[in-house]
Amino acid sequence: MRLKSAIAVFVLGLVALFLGIGQKTFWAPPERVSVALPSSVQQAPLTVVDPAFAKFGDGKVDLDIKGEGSFTVAVGRPDDVAAWVDKTAHNTVKGADAEGKALDVQHVDGDAKAPNPATADIWASTQSGNGELKFAWSAPEKGDWSLVIASDGTKPAPSQLEFSYANDTSTPWSVPLMVLGGLLMLGALLFAFLFGKGGSTPAKATAADGATTSGDADTVVAAPASEASDAETTATEEKTADIAEPKNAEPKDKPSAFQRIPAIAGALSLAVAGALGAAVPAHAENSPSSPAASDAGSGAVPVVTDDQLKRILASTADAVSTADAAKNAKDLGDRATGEALTIRTQNYKIRASASSHPAVAPVAAQKLLTQVVPTDRAWPRTVTAVTQGAKNPTPLILTLTQKSARENYKLVSASYLLPGNTFPAMSADGVKTLDAKSANGLTASPTDAIAALVARLKDPNGSAKLKFGDNTYFQQAEQQKKDAIDPKNNGANVKPGFDYKLLGQPDAVFQSDDGGAVVVADLEFTITLQPTNDGDTVDLSDQAVATLAGTKKTNKKVTQHFIDSVTLRIPPAGSKESFTLLSADRYLTGVKLG
Repeated sequence: MRLKSAIAVFVLGLVALFLGIGQKTFWAPPERVSVALPSSVQQAPLTVVDPAFAKFGDGKVDLDIKGEGSFTVAVGRPDDVAAWVDKTAHNTVKGADAEGKALDVQHVDGDAKAPNPATADIWASTQSGNGELKFAWSAPEKGDWSLVIASDGTKPAPSQLEFSYANDTSTPWSVPLMVLGGLLMLGALLFAFLFGKGGSTPAKATAADGATTSGDADTVVAAPASEASDAETTATEEKTADIAEPKNAEPKDKPSAFQRIPAIAGALSLAVAGALGAAVPAHAENSPSSPAASDAGSGAVPVVTDDQLKRILASTADAVSTADAAKNAKDLGDRATGEALTIRTQNYKIRASASSHPAVAPVAAQKLLTQVVPTDRAWPRTVTAVTQGAKNPTPLILTLTQKSARENYKLVSASYLLPGNTFPAMSADGVKTLDAKSANGLTASPTDAIAALVARLKDPNGSAKLKFGDNTYFQQAEQQKKDAIDPKNNGANVKPGFDYKLLGQPDAVFQSDDGGAVVVADLEFTITLQPTNDGDTVDLSDQAVATLAGTKKTNKKVTQHFIDSVTLRIPPAGSKESFTLLSADRYLTGVKLG
């Protein structure tokens, strides 16, 4: 009976071992899962891949894309993708089913066209294909990311998409089954070995009615009469000894240590299997999730990535350099707006006739010294970068604004860092944008600080003088006033006037690491030259002014318009520091007669 039990245990162990090995070999799941976009999906100019898809497998998804002609795959934040797609018809790939056999695709009706996404600044990265593209999708930075796949925005997006990702190849029961099977087989063999060596209890001789039963045969042998009484006496003595034994004494027929080995091995195998079985699910549950999953909902993130900002700066610098070389504002394309566009347009016009007139500061993408990227994701969005190219004598503070998701960043301000100044430290993880009218956490609100700057320029000796240290900008501004007053420059009978004001609202207000604020703004400076009496003339000796006025002499009032691009630092609340004028550049932008 015991031998049969050992055989049964051995077979059970063999089956468990077979099942464990099978899960690791011929029954093992495939390493990758592939699923294609159904041909029945309605065509649309855009295909959006939801960030949930990036959580499949190990967080890395490969796409095999086939389509007619050229197309683009763009990576962007989910909110940026939603804003850019807007009301355009599109298909959204939400993910795949649990078995990886079908995609969850939702079609949204809408406009039949969208802009070409290939050159949009909104994307963290793009990759182009022609006919076919194998795209490896991995998150460029922390947080959630989506994909947009499109042709040129007017044609249907590529319809042949195949997604593949790492499959869950974990087999949590394979090792426990192999361990359990091995232990069961070992225990069975050991059990059989001990049984075969006579480990079982031998048959006992029994005396009854003067007969003895042999352990080797069923033959009953009669005892001699003379030994009967001795046998009876011996039996009586043994019974007495049994009664006299302590209660805790080991029974004569209790299995030996060797006989208990199979039971111990079986118990050990069960314990090992239980421990491994309990450990595997715990490990899987606590294993790190994919980057996209772990960073989801991690809070505010910068509106552009580091690489994205560098790409935007390079594109802007290329457009500006081309326009500067040709002195043609049209070459700026969509890379300049507002005061920055006005300054360059007028500077090109002036230099076409007055070649000696200073050019506007050249824009360079490198060397990038400091970047200021906010986490406020509402539009318009504004970023600032401090760069210094080979032609820049000092670092240049560049500010660019994106009005909406479908527009590119455009240069709105560029000014040189004044000698002796250092741009405040800014968080690489993104900065806060502040309300221009609020003084919360600051020694003054940004609007009040700009008002103090205007007051300082209007009256260099007034109370606002104490709020700023001296710098080359203030010195040059005073010298320009003196030159305008000098009769040798504009005529003897001319009454000059000067004024300053803020143009619109500040371009940007950022919080610095020290709790202070950096304010980028544009001021308008005007010089009026009014003839004292009727018939008096104003001499326009400055060639640049004469070029914009279209004359060198006039008996009308002359108003010269300048734009001052400035950057201010406001100390944090409680500080005794004064305001710092970090940068300032002045450019002539217009002359009006009358």
